[in-house]
Amino acid sequence: MKLQALILASCATLLFSCKRENTATVVPVDPNPMQYAINGISDKTIRWTDSIVMPLSVVYGSGNQERLTLSAIELPANITAKFEPASGIPTFSTLLTLRSTNLTAGKHTIKIKATTDKDSVKTFALVLTSKGLEACYGERPGEYTDQMYRNNMPYFYTDNTVVAGPGTNQITIQQVQTSLAGPIDIQVIVNCSNYTLTVVEKAIDGLTGYTVRGSGKFTDNTLTVDFALWNGSTQAESYTLNMVKK
Repeated sequence: MKLQALILASCATLLFSCKRENTATVVPVDPNPMQYAINGISDKTIRWTDSIVMPLSVVYGSGNQERLTLSAIELPANITAKFEPASGIPTFSTLLTLRSTNLTAGKHTIKIKATTDKDSVKTFALVLTSKGLEACYGERPGEYTDQMYRNNMPYFYTDNTVVAGPGTNQITIQQVQTSLAGPIDIQVIVNCSNYTLTVVEKAIDGLTGYTVRGSGKFTDNTLTVDFALWNGSTQAESYTLNMVKK
């Protein structure tokens, strides 16, 4: 009798165990998962402080359609990424905006993560190349072709040489022709955080009481400088330099 009771108890335990195992949740595998592609991903060159917009198209291929969410992962320091919209049901379009702030020089890998509602994940990669902040100052000097305006009227076309210095983050535009003072050198501060230029206010040699003042902006291969000659608090004449690097 004791042996029978032991056998029955063992069987009951086994049956109970089997019953618990049978009630475990099993996630079904989608027999026909969604297939898709993301078109438009490409390597880019970005400036130290800049933003670029990359149009992307998430194209449906086959399988059970479901919502797809996009995100950027493993971003390097000083890079942000934003998708607009960040999700949709393929086929749909989105804009990826990548923004850099004082990005260091080198190649930076950006990974795009695509996640379906059923947690299926794919990753895609692109490379951002930056010359770094040092290039902002170092690439400004050189030979430029200049279209010059005086008092908002065309003045003449000329060539100008831009050299580094004399101060930190400064350049000098050499031998800029003016009506009152003849050719003068214009010292300019390069503001790399916002791509602007500030003319260093200084006295004009040979023209007592006169100073030069101004401001401007720049791109990778252009300089635009608005400056004026001042006699005390009176503006005597104004100029615009539209300079394109050769």
